Amino acid sequence: MEKQLFFNSDDISLFGVKYQPEVFNNKGFLIIHPFAEEKKSSQRTLVEIAEALCKAGFYVFMFDLRGCGDSQGQFKEASISDWLRDIHRALAFFKEESKIDDISIIGLRLGAYLAMLYNSHVECKKLILIEPILHPVDYLRKTLRHKLIKELCTEGEIQSRRDDLIGKLKENISVDFDGHELSALFYKDLIFQEGLYNPGNLVKAIKGSYLISISLTGKISKDSAEFVRLNSQITYKVLKMELFWDKVDEISTDELIGEVLRSEEHTSELQSRQYLVC
Repeated sequence: MEKQLFFNSDDISLFGVKYQPEVFNNKGFLIIHPFAEEKKSSQRTLVEIAEALCKAGFYVFMFDLRGCGDSQGQFKEASISDWLRDIHRALAFFKEESKIDDISIIGLRLGAYLAMLYNSHVECKKLILIEPILHPVDYLRKTLRHKLIKELCTEGEIQSRRDDLIGKLKENISVDFDGHELSALFYKDLIFQEGLYNPGNLVKAIKGSYLISISLTGKISKDSAEFVRLNSQITYKVLKMELFWDKVDEISTDELIGEVLRSEEHTSELQSRQYLVC
């Protein structure tokens, strides 16, 4: 059963969708979406993952971070710290609604980074990290470069330089980011979080979890390879498939959905040795 609803985080109304299975196995999943346009492109896939998990007997909760999707708040006023509080509130709300404590977190791209950051504050039972971003500041800068390439393709010329955009953020001036107003607050908080929790510390703190790397070649991606180097105990799988979060056209993600479902089997032995309640 699927139900749309709203809940509060810092007096801001957040939109969520809960998926309640007919036959319940007393386990749940919280899904954290990726950043900006990647959220829009991956929305269908995340819904299909939620529906498949629900059909398999898992309680699932998806929600929009503040300033994103159907949640209240302005994107330009949100920060990484705000989103971490949203995740905490969403998890608490999910527990209240479902009456279960055995909840794992699924994060895609920047959503996976947020899941790792949250895990550094509150150890979670399990994380399923789909092509996680380990260096978010570099990711943001590269995405700004892609914005300039898009300008060249659509406008016939590049109207701004990446260094100029970064300079504006450093000078507390917001910039347009594919239709989203990216604030200096967000950029500076991203730098702060990456400095406070470097990738090594974030990755090494993760236990009993599962990494899914996605690449066009079938070879492990750069960030995922670094992840495995930093935490040799992580269980992972590499999928050869289209990068669906970067596509407008619909593509098949059946293999990914199947891998998420199998993640319970892959990590059950680890969890039997170490039980961390989120």
